[in-house]
Amino acid sequence: MKTNIRVSLYRNCCVRKIKNENKNEKYRSVFDIIGIDDTKFDAEVIFVSLIDMHCDTFYRIKECSTRQNILKNQLHVDLEKLKKSRSYIQCFALYSDIKDCESKGLDPWNYILELYAMTKEEIESTDGLLEVARTIEEADKIREKGHLAALLTVEDGGIIYNDMKRLDTLYKMGIRMLSPTWDYSNSLGHPNLPETRELGLTSFGHDVIARMNELGIIVDVSHLSDKGFWEVIQESSKPIVASHSNARHVMEHRRNLDDKMIKALGNKGGVMGLNFCPYFVADKGDNLYVEDLVKHVLHVINIGGTDTAAIGTDFDGMNGNLEIKHIGEMNKLKEGLMKSGLSDDVVERVFYKNAKRVFKEVLG
Repeated sequence: MKTNIRVSLYRNCCVRKIKNENKNEKYRSVFDIIGIDDTKFDAEVIFVSLIDMHCDTFYRIKECSTRQNILKNQLHVDLEKLKKSRSYIQCFALYSDIKDCESKGLDPWNYILELYAMTKEEIESTDGLLEVARTIEEADKIREKGHLAALLTVEDGGIIYNDMKRLDTLYKMGIRMLSPTWDYSNSLGHPNLPETRELGLTSFGHDVIARMNELGIIVDVSHLSDKGFWEVIQESSKPIVASHSNARHVMEHRRNLDDKMIKALGNKGGVMGLNFCPYFVADKGDNLYVEDLVKHVLHVINIGGTDTAAIGTDFDGMNGNLEIKHIGEMNKLKEGLMKSGLSDDVVERVFYKNAKRVFKEVLG
């Protein structure tokens, strides 16, 4: 979830950049540079890997008035919190508010290029502790070194306008997941707003889906209109994802998927990521509770099967009174799922195995 007050929500949570006094020193793992004793987490964390399919952290870092960094900050996601969560792959979204950019006379495509450059700079500043992965094989090699893997995505494919070469450029940049829309209609399709719900992909949007399949970019249907969802289901030759969407039956909201969609997504071999935005989870204002997240997971499993549920927190893309305050507290969700009666194997599927399967099939 994002709003027009997205920057102001975070103005007061910015921190100064950490200085590395020993830039030439080589570190064994992410713990060394952050200064954390790996063993201290043994009693605190229920060990399970994590693939989170959506966060907006680098967008927040770029838009914050005070310089931040990915090593350690007061946002939802940083390296310290990721290590505590036993992160396997963290997906970082590159996002451009197209209408906001245009109102300011900015080119949304250039904004994405600037955000990408900043993201690469931030990642490089970690001296290899956070590395970009383009395939599961690359992610595994990063993990073997005790480092963290980042998979770069684009939220709102409208930035490519009608230029297919831009999609090819994004692929060369390392982008491996893209959503056709955010909350605005664009050259690819329409969002799931009441007035556009029955409008599907544009002619160019159909071509983009086909090209994404050819290149090996995961199609993300979160934010896409209901009609657009069904067109992607019919036309994509590869499994697709709804990177950060919940169950509409549990919480009636346009951003969530209904039962027919969940079943179709499962039959397609795809997954949907549990979104932590309070307004997509339960009718409890800006309060988020683990018990309500669990209800969505159980419903998705009941309708789509155990291979359909995954994680897509939307951290740093939303705000609220969250029982899971940041990515480092994901053990709370695992505890909740296990208390609900799910087996260790099913919980592992939800946390990373299901997403890994889709990533491997589409990305290699």
